Amino acid sequence: MKLVNPAIGGTTLSQNVILMPRWLREAPAPDLVIIWFGGNDWDSGVRGPRYKEYLTMAVDRVRRETKGHADVLVMTTCPGFAAWETRNELCVAAYEVARDLKTGFVDAATAFHKASSREEALRRKYWAWDNVHLGPGGHELIADAVEILINQG
Repeated sequence: MKLVNPAIGGTTLSQNVILMPRWLREAPAPDLVIIWFGGNDWDSGVRGPRYKEYLTMAVDRVRRETKGHADVLVMTTCPGFAAWETRNELCVAAYEVARDLKTGFVDAATAFHKASSREEALRRKYWAWDNVHLGPGGHELIADAVEILINQG
């Protein structure tokens, strides 16, 4: 199995869709494309309706550029310590796009919220030093959620 992570730190979903030709050169026929954004989008002022447009555009472009070969998995953004509840409208947008466009869906935010509080999530090491990006516990939590979905399919 070959895993390609073309994401560039600090970028948004719409910026990364533009970069799709670059990663398609390295992986021209992916089996699965995971679309997992939100934090940088939120920080740049993108809210639910616009995020839904961007997600729809991203799914459509993945399908078009891979000639329908790639399955698509849409994930909700993970909450950060300081943004434990603030990005819910992005999560709703991700769910609606996954439902409407019939993609796979992983609710990463709900997985995080199974911790009783953000302090509990911190103790479980869901975040790295910055309390935004995934730490060891967060990587394990998300890997488990994705694995469960893939094994169901």
